[in-house]
Amino acid sequence: ATADKGSKEESGDGPPFPPDSFDCVLLDPPCSAMGQRPLLRWGKSLRDVRDHADYQRHFLRTASKLVRPGGELVYSTCTLTPEENEENVEWALRELPLDLLDARERVLGAACDERLAGLASCGLDDEQRLKVLRFDPRQWDAGFFIARFRRKDSEAAK
Repeated sequence: ATADKGSKEESGDGPPFPPDSFDCVLLDPPCSAMGQRPLLRWGKSLRDVRDHADYQRHFLRTASKLVRPGGELVYSTCTLTPEENEENVEWALRELPLDLLDARERVLGAACDERLAGLASCGLDDEQRLKVLRFDPRQWDAGFFIARFRRKDSEAAK
């Protein structure tokens, strides 16, 4: 597909793809990288973390438009902050036409336990916390987070 002269895509303000272009989108947005071992002690301010979370929401909004209705969006970060993980998942469920799927079944199958659940009191209820994956760098080589969504059908989103 070619973009019309002066379109958002051509100006660099948006992705070079029309909405509903993909069956699946893997979103690994820029993050504070607080799950990477060398950075675990790096001095990020709360403002830095909140800025990352806000910036990631732009990526989530765009990715949710690019995946077709019924398609999947996987959101993954290499950070430990709830602002960039659970709180962004809660925001996406509230603001975007997305349903939360169980990330465990595609990553670890039945071998997953509650220690990989999302954090409590960070925007997700207990059922939702069990659908996301949070890998602690004390048990894994790095800390990271995974959430899996399905884009709602156009009719269901209304």
